[in-house]
Amino acid sequence: MVAAGAPTPEVAAYDAIGPLPAEELARLIPAEARAALAEDRPWQGSLAPEGALAAQGFTTSSMVGLGPRAGLGVLIVLGRGDETLAERDVEALIELAGHAANALTMSVLQQEVRDLGAVDPTTRFYNARYFTNRLDQECERALRAGVPLSVAIISLDGLAELREQGRAVAAESAVEALSRHVADRLRTMDVGCRVGLDELAAILPEVEGLDALRVGERLRASLGAVPGLEGGFTLSIGVASFPSQAGRPESLEQHARSALEWARAHGGDRTFLYHADTAAILRSEQREQVADDEAVLTTVAALAASVDARHPSTVFHSENVGRVAALIAAEIGLPLDRVEDVRVAGLLHDVGKIGISDDVVVASGPLTEAQELELQRHPEIGERMLAGSRLASIAPWVLHHHERFDGAGYPAGLVGEDIPLEARILAVADAFDRLTSGGPGAFPVPVSEAMTDLERRSGSEFDPVPVAALRALVGRGSADITRLG
Repeated sequence: MVAAGAPTPEVAAYDAIGPLPAEELARLIPAEARAALAEDRPWQGSLAPEGALAAQGFTTSSMVGLGPRAGLGVLIVLGRGDETLAERDVEALIELAGHAANALTMSVLQQEVRDLGAVDPTTRFYNARYFTNRLDQECERALRAGVPLSVAIISLDGLAELREQGRAVAAESAVEALSRHVADRLRTMDVGCRVGLDELAAILPEVEGLDALRVGERLRASLGAVPGLEGGFTLSIGVASFPSQAGRPESLEQHARSALEWARAHGGDRTFLYHADTAAILRSEQREQVADDEAVLTTVAALAASVDARHPSTVFHSENVGRVAALIAAEIGLPLDRVEDVRVAGLLHDVGKIGISDDVVVASGPLTEAQELELQRHPEIGERMLAGSRLASIAPWVLHHHERFDGAGYPAGLVGEDIPLEARILAVADAFDRLTSGGPGAFPVPVSEAMTDLERRSGSEFDPVPVAALRALVGRGSADITRLG
C-alpha cells in the first residue's frame, strides 16, 4: 500500500515483498496508471523490464485507489508471469481497498480529535498541556543530538487590566492577533503554544542564548505594525536556554518565566535573557531592592559584544567607542564618576541593534528606506533594555547618541545643548571609530583624515566641544586614541 500526500512515494505497508527504494516506487506507478486512478478506475499492466522488482521476477501490477481519486493512497498487487488479475480478483481488491480506506479515514478522524484536545481554539496554537509534553520530548531530542534548545514566554503588557475592566473579548482579540504575529515569524521546526490566559510560548530547537534573545527582541520591536495591536500594546518576553541554563525541562520553563517576571517588573516592553548570575541579582532585588550593578553590566555588555561580533570589522567597535568617549569626557573635565559612566555608555551604545536584522546591521551597501527606518529604531530599543537598575542613568545618552547638533538627527530631532552632553560625546567617539576602523562596505582611514572629516562636520552634525577635545588628544598622540581595535 503506497501512501498519498508525501513529496516522494512512501510505502505504508508491505506484504510478501521487501522494502523498495524511492526510485523503484516512483517507477511503480506509471503515468497511465495515475490517470486511471485519478478517475477512480483500477489499472493493470506490465512492470518496467529493469529494476529491483524485475530482478525478483515480478512482471505485472494491478492497482486500485484508496479513497476518492486515490486521495489516501494506492493498493498494489504484483504478479509473476504474463497474466494480470482476473475480473473477480480485481473486484475483491476494490472491496479490500474500500475497507482499508474506511480504516484510514477513521484513524485520521481520531487523530484530528486528539489534536483538537491539544489546540487552543482562539490562537490555534497548542495548549499548555501539549507544551509540557512537547518540551520534555524536545529536551530529550536536544540531548541526544547534542544541540541547544530555547524557550521564549511572551506576554502582552496590560491585558490583565483589560480583563479587569470587563473587556475580555478585546483581550482575546489581542491574544489572537499576537498569535498570528508570532506564527508568521516562527520556523517550521519551532512550536507555538498558549500557556496562560495572556501568555504564549515558543519552543525554539537548535537556538541558544543571545540568538534566542534576538528572536524575542525582533518579535517585540515589530509589534507596532501588527493589525489589531495598534493601540499602544507592548510585549514582555522571557527567554531561557537548555542545557546551558537549565538541566531539566521544568527548570527551563521556570527560568523563562523568571526572565518574563523581571521584564514585567521593570516596566515591560523588553526582552530578558535568563542568566544564573543575573537571577541571583533579581532575587536580591526582590528582598532588598538593591542590584549588583557589575553583574547586570556584564550581562548587558555580553549582548553588546554579540552585536559587534556580527562582522569582523566591528568586533571591537563598542570597546573602542567606550574608551574614546571616556578620554573625551576626561579631556572636557567631567568628574571621574561621570567619565566612567560615559565609558559604560559607549560600551553599550549599540546594544539595541540586537533587535535589528543581521542583513541591516552588516549591510555592505546602501540601505533601503525601510531598512534605514528599522536601523533607526536601535537607540530606542537600547534605551528600553537599559532602563531599570543603575544603568537607567545612562539610558538617555544611548537613546540620543544619533541626534545631530543641527537638529537633523534621530530619534527626537533635538538641537544643540538640548542633546545630553554625554550623548554628544558618544556621537563623536562613534563616528571616529567607524572612520578609523572601517566597517561593512567601508575601508578604514588614517586618524588625520578622520579628524579632518569630523572637524568639517563640527557645528552641524557634531558638537564642536567634544570634537576639539578629540583633536587635542590626537595632537598629543594619546596611545589610547591610536590603538583602536
